[in-house]
Amino acid sequence: MPDRDLEKLREIAVSAIGDIREHYSEAQRAAWISALPCPEGWLGILRRQTVFPGWRNNNVVGFMSLTDDGLIDYAFIHPDSQGQGLFREIYQELESFAIEAQMPMLWTNASLVAEPAFKSVGFTAIEKQRVERSGIHLERTRMKKML
Repeated sequence: MPDRDLEKLREIAVSAIGDIREHYSEAQRAAWISALPCPEGWLGILRRQTVFPGWRNNNVVGFMSLTDDGLIDYAFIHPDSQGQGLFREIYQELESFAIEAQMPMLWTNASLVAEPAFKSVGFTAIEKQRVERSGIHLERTRMKKML
């Protein structure tokens, strides 16, 4: 993906996090956003991962990223495009890639908002986690799926 599209993905992540009203307070959302890598760091991270964008009307509106060890590191859908099947669409492409690459398992640290979406594509919860971002605690769930 060109850098301009990778930069757009950070905007999607910020919009998606900022729009969450369930599970996370305003302070938690702000801490989560502030913990995202700076734009240059963001580009560096995504250049080392395989990125699966989701498109609508020739615009990227969601994405997932995958590391070489099967971690789905980022998974965000722009608020205006949620509830339209885009998560599943992107995930199916990512899973096909992982199977072809002979990855034995996929795993992720899912936000409380993303957990049901990951469950819907066959992930199981391993453990609840509490992480700190900018001095604020956030709950999430480590999940996995054997391929």
